[in-house]
Amino acid sequence: MQSHVLQTRPLYEQHTSTHLAEVLKEVVSEWKLERPGNTIPVTTDNARNIVNAISEAGLGPQIGCFAHTINLAAQKSTGINKVSRLLSRIRSVVSFFHRSTTAAQYKQEMLNVPKHKLIHDVPTRWNSSYDMV
Repeated sequence: MQSHVLQTRPLYEQHTSTHLAEVLKEVVSEWKLERPGNTIPVTTDNARNIVNAISEAGLGPQIGCFAHTINLAAQKSTGINKVSRLLSRIRSVVSFFHRSTTAAQYKQEMLNVPKHKLIHDVPTRWNSSYDMV
């Protein structure tokens, strides 16, 4: 994998599209990337403020981050009632074994399986739910 991030910087002001557009223009100028007649593609999340900022700054095309798009789709799928209930039940089992190391150790010995600690998911990270399952 390669990363082509030119710059990151903290933004303490509101993240309005107008303010973000100003910052993007500053970065383009600072890095001397102005090329009349040429486009400057920008990869971002799909938030409306940054998509609008890229347009306001005269940049583009805006390319949505693939990983962010996958994460949004996965998050939406975990909101489906049947999936949500299933994950909730799995979380209950994992939580039980996290609270009772004796039960976890005994069950693994009884089943004659390698000793592992169960993975508990973090709801904002869909891949942790996948790992938990």
